[in-house]
Amino acid sequence: MKLNRILCPIDYSLYSEAANYYASMFADAVDAEIIFLNVADPPRKDIATENALDDAYMELSTKVRPFVPELRHQFEVRNGNPANVIVEFANNQHVDLIVMGTHGRTGTSHMLHGSVCEKVLRMANCPVMAVKSSLDFNWIFPVEQSPATDEEKPGAPSQSVDLKGK
Repeated sequence: MKLNRILCPIDYSLYSEAANYYASMFADAVDAEIIFLNVADPPRKDIATENALDDAYMELSTKVRPFVPELRHQFEVRNGNPANVIVEFANNQHVDLIVMGTHGRTGTSHMLHGSVCEKVLRMANCPVMAVKSSLDFNWIFPVEQSPATDEEKPGAPSQSVDLKGK
């Protein structure tokens, strides 16, 4: 199976940042495109929905970049129940792989909040890679090269990082 399109849902957590890293590595290895998807939840039903989605698109396209700068990528924003929207988007766009973060909640927290990733795993027609932990930048980069602040993290719009040493 050839991976042409990889979907990476983004909720701006460290877990989705870790998913972006793995999606970037897969996409780079197989020359696939990454689609970054942000889902606004709960769905907005007011007249400003279009403006809210435009704002969400601007935020996504400003804050998120693949970890390998030269990768083909696009940004999408949708409104609705995150799990349902992710699965529907993946099906409609013929996505070959979904790479998404999971917060790894258990117990009462899991019962109350559920798990978007778990629902996507059950409903998706394509493979789903669940990334359980956030990135440890000291593991990826030597300590002396480790980003000092959130603004300096690799993949930020102002910085490009070559993780393969090309």
